[in-house]
Amino acid sequence: MKHNFLQLILLLFSFTLLPFSKAQNIEVHIGNETKAYKKERIISVHHADDGIIVLKEQLKLLGKGRQFLEIFDEDMNFVSRNELELPDKDLEFSLMRYLNGNIYLFMEKQDSRNRINTAYGTIITRDAKFESEIYELVQFEYERRKRINSFDISISADSTSFLIETTPPQIDKEQMASRHFLIIDQDFKEVDNITIDFPFKERDFGINRTHLDAKGNLHMLTSVAIEESKRNTIFRTAVETEARVFTLYKGESDVQEYIINFLNDDAGFISQIQMKTDDLGRLQCAGFYSDTKGNSTRGVFVFTIDPETKEISNVNSQEFTDEYLEQFLTDRQVRKKNRKQGRDSKNNRFERLYYYKVRDIVMKKGGGFYMVAEYYLHTVTTTTNANGTVTYTNRYYYNDLMVISVLEDNSVDWYSKVAKKQYSINDDGIYSGIVTGINDDNSLNIIYNDNNETSNILVGDNIKALKLKKSKVVLVKFEEDGTASKTPLFGDKKSKVYLVPSASPKGKQNNLVLYSKGKKKNRFTNVILR
Repeated sequence: MKHNFLQLILLLFSFTLLPFSKAQNIEVHIGNETKAYKKERIISVHHADDGIIVLKEQLKLLGKGRQFLEIFDEDMNFVSRNELELPDKDLEFSLMRYLNGNIYLFMEKQDSRNRINTAYGTIITRDAKFESEIYELVQFEYERRKRINSFDISISADSTSFLIETTPPQIDKEQMASRHFLIIDQDFKEVDNITIDFPFKERDFGINRTHLDAKGNLHMLTSVAIEESKRNTIFRTAVETEARVFTLYKGESDVQEYIINFLNDDAGFISQIQMKTDDLGRLQCAGFYSDTKGNSTRGVFVFTIDPETKEISNVNSQEFTDEYLEQFLTDRQVRKKNRKQGRDSKNNRFERLYYYKVRDIVMKKGGGFYMVAEYYLHTVTTTTNANGTVTYTNRYYYNDLMVISVLEDNSVDWYSKVAKKQYSINDDGIYSGIVTGINDDNSLNIIYNDNNETSNILVGDNIKALKLKKSKVVLVKFEEDGTASKTPLFGDKKSKVYLVPSASPKGKQNNLVLYSKGKKKNRFTNVILR
């Protein structure tokens, strides 16, 4: 009898290991917890072939902070920690990038007298040593009222070069928008030097994302202020914008704007857009459209840009059904929507959704992709006490998810909802948000922090806001046909570290690194999707 009871216990234990090791084709490797230093934050995390490379900064009340380079092995366990000491006291750390086995460090130096900022680049070792030449890359002016202007560095689609973007100082309100781009190879040699003038005023224009494809073509997702919204900005914190797509093809001098001809008559404005390159080198673009200006969505659109033909193809747009929209509304909002239906749809605010941000486009093998969007809202309120002291309160809302499956021909296959509620105050929302990945069978994975009591509930009413101390990291899995499931991934009562989605490095869609943070401990976890 005892022997049979022991066999039963072993059998039950084996089934507890089954869901992630076999049924869901997933491996989870949790590293050891390491000490979290006071006033220290992660600046950059990079996934190497043999582990991860982490750059941290210890903040100081006065003066510059101290940077430390940490190395972790492929099991996510700590290997080394070395302080990064810049060779010149006037140099300041700017960015770190990891490319083809090398750690690239970018720095800057300000000349306050002449208002000139100079960017530098070099390669450092894994013990934070400077054993390579330091190269001067680009100089640009900065404004008096700002210490420096925009300065960003991205990696080309084929991982062979860097794209450095700088912005000229804004001198007056009527100044036209302009951007400077420098392309350098992995040896810091100049490949191309580009200045682009845009037909918009600087104050009305912004570049949200740049993409340098394998052929050297520069694609830009931009936002342009909507003229009508600028006339009523007294009580608004920001002007409403519309998304635009521009491309500068290699060897050409004129930038090309892509005009999307929607199939829907009411698809007048692009409110959100993202892009990624597919296996054929084409740019797949997707986002939300609306029939009214501003941050709203009434449906989804998809199109393809082919760098060979320089043409847009497979344009598709699809309005969300009432059934789908109502999944995101309360019962009271549904009743209001139905009462106003048929009268004036543009004045019926419940005919569309608001504050949804496209978080990622996850490419499928063989064509097609998933688009994942999240409800995101950041509000700031001020209170003044009797002594005149002003207190600012930042509130962060990361709520429901929209998941949309797009087929190879850009037609929308299905869309779904994931109920989620993450709310926090004055913490930059670091424990909120998601991490996405994909299995070999094209099943989509979404990872985030959730309450213990809802760690198995995919869609439900009255979802409670996240409470970190009573939370787990969960995995929501969508099969290619839209079938969904939700299961706890890791987390227990003894552990007091919590997933920080924004600090988890992107790039490898089937080999994820997750960073978890607590008051006294840090930890990394490797999730392999097969």
